[in-house]
Amino acid sequence: MKSSLHWRYAGIAATALLLTVASGIVLTSCGKSGAPQQVATGPQNTQTTNTAPTTSSATAPQPGTPEAADMAKLKALMAPHMALSDGDFSETLPVALENVKKYPNNAEAKYAAAYCMQRMHKQLPEAIKLYDEAEAQGFSKFWVNFHRGLIYMDIGQYDKALSNFEVAKSAAPNMKLRADMQQQIDRASREGKKG
Repeated sequence: MKSSLHWRYAGIAATALLLTVASGIVLTSCGKSGAPQQVATGPQNTQTTNTAPTTSSATAPQPGTPEAADMAKLKALMAPHMALSDGDFSETLPVALENVKKYPNNAEAKYAAAYCMQRMHKQLPEAIKLYDEAEAQGFSKFWVNFHRGLIYMDIGQYDKALSNFEVAKSAAPNMKLRADMQQQIDRASREGKKG
């Protein structure tokens, strides 16, 4: 059984693929239902810390290009499943993988494909590889290490999970996420001692 913390942030991460800072929507927390909450809108709010997964502007597709259009289609496919712990990504994964093939330098495409694999509990070694590549190409160090750490927890590699959660904690954009990562670090330590 997955922890509520796992799926709460999984929902934020996936939703963040749909909402970007450029559109003026910033996510920082979840409500009691576990669904992401919009806490700030409008590009004028520069005081708010963005906790949504991001790529550097150098790796983001240029607006109006076929790559940007393909990524928008992928995000639209993912949208209905984002905040659900039992979201069905079976139709989304092939589209995500096609985007990875078409746009090998697109970190967001790799992150999306890895996320779909992780949520489906399929091809986890490939998901880890895609998270590695997304991070190397500039995707959010926090989100990549958090999700990669969750995969390592799921497959019982607690030392690797611990290491990823520690990196995620150091890269966390706010105190709340750092505290949440400390909970994951403690959990990975406990599980590692049992094994």
